[in-house]
Amino acid sequence: MRSLQMWEFHAKGLLARFRSTCGRYVENPWLGQLIDDLKMQSTLCGKLWITPTSPYIN
Repeated sequence: MRSLQMWEFHAKGLLARFRSTCGRYVENPWLGQLIDDLKMQSTLCGKLWITPTSPYIN
């Protein structure tokens, strides 16, 4: 269970950094498609994209 918790912790951090970087490309049409593809491929990504949280907050 601990390894799953750590994986989710790191996934949240990675997604937070990705969201931060996306701001630079918000007007590019490919970004919306990429985000949609990521959300379709991963339920966790979809959940975290809708409700972003800091990985450092439980």
